[in-house]
Amino acid sequence: MPASSQRPPVKDWLTIVQFDGRGGVRQLEEAEEADFVTLQRGFALISGNARAPEFKVWLKKQVGDFVADLITLPTTRTRCTILDDRALVVLRVARPGAEPEDVGRQLLSMWIEKGRVIIASELNIIELLGISAWQQTHHAPVSPADLVARLALRAADRIEPLIERLGNSLDTVEEELIVSRNHGSRNRLAQLRRTLINMRRLIWPQRDALTTLEIEDLSLGGGLAHGPPGRRDADALRARRAGP
Repeated sequence: MPASSQRPPVKDWLTIVQFDGRGGVRQLEEAEEADFVTLQRGFALISGNARAPEFKVWLKKQVGDFVADLITLPTTRTRCTILDDRALVVLRVARPGAEPEDVGRQLLSMWIEKGRVIIASELNIIELLGISAWQQTHHAPVSPADLVARLALRAADRIEPLIERLGNSLDTVEEELIVSRNHGSRNRLAQLRRTLINMRRLIWPQRDALTTLEIEDLSLGGGLAHGPPGRRDADALRARRAGP
């Protein structure tokens, strides 16, 4: 095919989504992204591929070298770091279809400030959040805090099937031990114990990071604890963190 007739490659390292603050949401076309500026009203979600060199260059122009390195630095530690009126949150999200004993984890780093949320991850954030459904229902987040609360809920949704399968496995081993205390059942019980420990290492730091973000008085259009439009999502998030 002649070079002149070849289609340019689709840019997959950056996605910008605009929220109008009243429940409306729109994903920008590629041609609009170059002229994007932070909105006077509403806010924006900028999602980039953490491994893409183009995103790292774009990020440094937007937030500076220091913050860009914080967002994209490879790490396995879930945390929340407060810097003035901004926050860096790093979460680990279970891969779709992961098994409890082999929980693959994908990192999700969020830079949160008034007017925008920047996410660096290899996850498909648009799909994870279900933005297409928000476009149809006009029920998108109305503030950065609301967006973060809903994103945390989506991450929790990835973990729930793993917890359910662990519960089923525990029931099975318990029945086996009641019927016959054989060596195989004890081995499976020991494996389940190791799996539960690994699951705790995934869940508890996430709870601590989100609790830190919740109690900080950041100007994000309403905190996780008291943002009026996102109250139901924040309440649901706190309920899941408090659950067993």
